[in-house]
Amino acid sequence: MVQEPKPSRGMPRSLLYALIPAGFLLMVAFMVLSGRDTTETAAEAAAEQGVTPTQATEGMAEPAD
Repeated sequence: MVQEPKPSRGMPRSLLYALIPAGFLLMVAFMVLSGRDTTETAAEAAAEQGVTPTQATEGMAEPAD
């Protein structure tokens, strides 16, 4: 029987293949969680412009059903 060659250095391929999707999921989770801190609500945007939130939403049209 022929023996399979063993890698002389580095990680086994199975571990590497498992780390790629895990790293992608960690990156997406980090981007989503860091983006929540920077999102701006309508009230915050109106406060920056010096308009009360009720005045900012008065001119908006109602969505059609």
